[in-house]
Amino acid sequence: GLSVERRESMWKKVIHQTRDPVFVSFEGDQMVGFCHVTASRDDDADRCAEITAIYVDSSFWRRGHGYALCGSAIAYAEKDAFNEISLWVIAENQRARNFYERMGFLDDGSFKSVDRPGFVLKEVRYRRKTTGGEPRDPGVSVET
Repeated sequence: GLSVERRESMWKKVIHQTRDPVFVSFEGDQMVGFCHVTASRDDDADRCAEITAIYVDSSFWRRGHGYALCGSAIAYAEKDAFNEISLWVIAENQRARNFYERMGFLDDGSFKSVDRPGFVLKEVRYRRKTTGGEPRDPGVSVET
């Protein structure tokens, strides 16, 4: 039910009209993933950054792109003096949850339901402290 045109328009606005970074991962000259970070949108989050989106083309999984993108988001949060960084993940997406846990994020017990046309997404929130952020994989190119 997602519209490519609407998503493209939304991301163009994010990239051109905010100061929030969008990190992009490349393999050679091909863009294979991206990650957006902003101040948390949650009411109970003080001095907390939020990863609102992190995607890597599935044909490039397990090559360090997710690690590099997430590491860049954590480093950005530390540089901008956020105490924590959070993200929301679909509760049933165990693969993503395992990845975030490897990156030092923990399920903080918060959950929400998001209505979508024809179904409801159940999401859980993950958080981690920002001290001692993760290094980026030197073999992967990430740009803002």
